[in-house]
Amino acid sequence: MALNPEPFHLIETLPQGTQIAIVVVLLAGLSQAAGQGIVLFVNRVTPLRFGLSLVVAALLFAVSTVFWVLSVWGASHVLYGVDTAFMTVFRVMGLAYAPLLWSFLTAVPYLGVPISVVLSIWSLLSFVRGFDLVTDLDRWQVVWCALLGWMVFQIMQRTIGRPAEALGQWIADSVAGTTLVTNIQGLPPSGSRDLALSPCNGGGWYIYGAKNQGGQFVVQALAPRQLFSLLPDRELVGKKPATEYLKKGSWALAGVKGTISSVLLRPRAPMPDFRTDLQVGNRLLLNHLYGGVGGKMREPAAQGPVYFGHFAYGLAEVVLEPLTDELRLEIQYFQVYAHNGDGLIACRHHWSNYMGDRQYGWLGLRPVRDIVIKLDAFTGT
Repeated sequence: MALNPEPFHLIETLPQGTQIAIVVVLLAGLSQAAGQGIVLFVNRVTPLRFGLSLVVAALLFAVSTVFWVLSVWGASHVLYGVDTAFMTVFRVMGLAYAPLLWSFLTAVPYLGVPISVVLSIWSLLSFVRGFDLVTDLDRWQVVWCALLGWMVFQIMQRTIGRPAEALGQWIADSVAGTTLVTNIQGLPPSGSRDLALSPCNGGGWYIYGAKNQGGQFVVQALAPRQLFSLLPDRELVGKKPATEYLKKGSWALAGVKGTISSVLLRPRAPMPDFRTDLQVGNRLLLNHLYGGVGGKMREPAAQGPVYFGHFAYGLAEVVLEPLTDELRLEIQYFQVYAHNGDGLIACRHHWSNYMGDRQYGWLGLRPVRDIVIKLDAFTGT
């Protein structure tokens, strides 16, 4: 696994050199699949299907390696006219994948992404070292072959490789026995799993959806009823307590994942209760801010000490809940952000679409703080 030239010489002389390269590639794929196995745990895959999923992932990894080798082999022929056998390049690539045997360590919280980067660079340097030994090319020529091969491989993945990628995903889902739904960061969106165990379950849920062609109602979004109530969990009086809560307290909510909190901030004690002044149709200014996804499923952007978050404005309108005959808030966000890779577009979004949607909602996944502000010039009272 070190940048030692001897293993690359040996693999070309040993009768089982090709078999050794295949085994290394399969084990590297298995290790990588184990490191990414959190998706399988989240989707509650059975132990048998979990093992089969790892094996299938390793096989798909090996198939992608063949295309990667094909790209480098073709690039060396086009750039420098190198007459190197395809299997020679495959054996070098297979042995260069040895550092990826440690890919299971990418599951380590906080260190997963740095470990992945180190292993990838280590593997690339090993390939450059090995390819340099089996060809007459110098180091820089080998580097250019590797870069051009990587570019060709990326283009193939995004063009003619799309059907193959879709087939691979279908195979993985079939073996797992469920659709492994994640966003572009590999994190599962808002869902209904273990909904009865949620801290918000006591207050009930609003559900949003529509009937399918068979007449069955399909739930597309969930929203905890307690979150939209005008009755806060507690009150803080005074400018200093309110400021401290906004700066730190609101982000230090104790409890299990999925906990919500509603706090009324009042600058001074004599201030009348704002709820007595609210009527149906009143509008409140909404200040929206979200933070990074942390914990064992920490997103890459939140690996460092600083996370920039996101800020947006919105509108909270007072409406009458027809089922309970109580006033509650109806929340909309204005231009949350530009289009993202999960399918959310830059426009006005209802809470059920942006937060509670079961495809790309942040409910239960990302920390969010919404401040509802009563301004006379804005509210309309």
